[in-house]
Order: sequence, then C-alpha cells, then structure tokens
Amino acid sequence: ATPLDLMDYVMDKLDVVLLMSVNPGFGGQKFIPGTLAKARLARAKLDAYEKESGRRIRLEVDGGVNVANIGEIARAGVDAFVAGSAVFGAGRDSDSNHYDTIIASLRQPAPGTQGGRMKFKSVTFDLDGTLLDTVGDLAVACRQMLNELDLPARREDEIRSFVGQGMV
Repeated sequence: ATPLDLMDYVMDKLDVVLLMSVNPGFGGQKFIPGTLAKARLARAKLDAYEKESGRRIRLEVDGGVNVANIGEIARAGVDAFVAGSAVFGAGRDSDSNHYDTIIASLRQPAPGTQGGRMKFKSVTFDLDGTLLDTVGDLAVACRQMLNELDLPARREDEIRSFVGQGMV
C-alpha cells in the first residue's frame, strides 16, 4: 500500500488517484474496509490542493464496489468507482440491455452525498478476473455503458477488434 504522502511531490502531475480496495489479482473480492479511512485522507489532501490550485483531481477506488457499499464509499469522498463482478455478475435477461437494473441501482443517490443520480464521467471496464462467456456479453455490457453516458453505440465487431488492445 503506497503511503499518501508520496503524492505530495507529484500533485501537479495527477489527474486521478486510484486506491485499490481489494488485493489485486482476481475478481469478486470483498471491499477492504480500511480503504474508507485512506479515501477520506486522500480526499482531504486533494480538496486542499484544489483550493490552492483550482484544479480538481478525481479519487477512484477499484474493487469490491457494489450496491450495498457504494454510498459509504462516496461519502468517504470517492467520485469514481471501478466495478467488475458487481456489474457483470448482475446482468438480467429481462433488462433490455442486460445491465439496466444494476447500473440504475449503482447510480442511485446515496444518503449524505450531493444528491441526484451519480454521474459517470468515465467508465472503467475491469475485466481482469471477470468472466464473460462471450465477446457478445462484452458487447452488451459496452452498449449499456455507452448508452448510460449518452455516447454512440459500438457494433460487436468494433468491440471485438478492441479486445486485447486495452481499449473499449
């Protein structure tokens, strides 16, 4: 775990601070509760820097984020969330885009936050350790995420060409 004081020396070069909230390596892990305290400390540093410089740096957590804990994580000052298994493991055939219900649930306002739907500024697909049966499953997930962001849809062949190139 990298100490937060190391970012003091590079704050002017940061756009996002990513806190791992699981032990890296495989999907489906539980959120590490100690990440909340680290997130609060990081948010305090980032807010102080924003007040001084006028430049906002996003705070993101990766791992273990789900409907039950996203509100508490948001209240700790996190404004970007990486969810893999929580999304891909909750698809419903009854949803028109397979993931409508889980995305809507994750976006619900959390008590003690700024209210309104959570706004996604970016989408991170965490496929490391997440099992998708087919590229078609990935295409469905991508289309749903793009739709939520009001971005143009991608065809399955476009998505297939990006797989393995680090871009979706």
